[in-house]
Amino acid sequence: VLDDLAGQIPARCVGSYLAMDGELDPGPFVERCHAQQRAVALPRIDGDVLEFVGVTPATGYVAHDRGMSEPVGGEPVAVAQIDLLIGPALGVSRDGTRLGFGGGFYDRTLGPVDPADRPLLVTLVHPEQVVDRIERRRWDVPVDVIATPGGLTWTSTRGPDAITRPRGDRRSDGN
Repeated sequence: VLDDLAGQIPARCVGSYLAMDGELDPGPFVERCHAQQRAVALPRIDGDVLEFVGVTPATGYVAHDRGMSEPVGGEPVAVAQIDLLIGPALGVSRDGTRLGFGGGFYDRTLGPVDPADRPLLVTLVHPEQVVDRIERRRWDVPVDVIATPGGLTWTSTRGPDAITRPRGDRRSDGN
């Protein structure tokens, strides 16, 4: 299903995550992005800061004390340079409100970025993780697309056009 989305969007840089504890695995999609010569960025946590770093098929990974794997090395990639960002969730409402794992990492990372400069935000979940309502807090950054094995649900009006403008129209400082 992620391939369907990527086919609609000319993403030059894709951000993703490394699956853990029963999450749907975007790994095969990431491998195809590498094969298509798309840049790939994965998250790394330093204290309470989530940063994305560029990875290659040769990148090594270590276990973080929060239980996930994260890349070793790699150059930081500003969020505004990522075209399509796939994130995990414990749950997501039909309006795109994402329930994360309680650390607030994605919201703190994406919140300060001007919405026009944000990547298209996708959450990859099992169908039973999609619910009618999750209370949205002022700091919550909603997702644009819910991806399940059964298909895509657009939750915003941004659509694929959100990232088709020339990269020069996007700020490069990540803020």
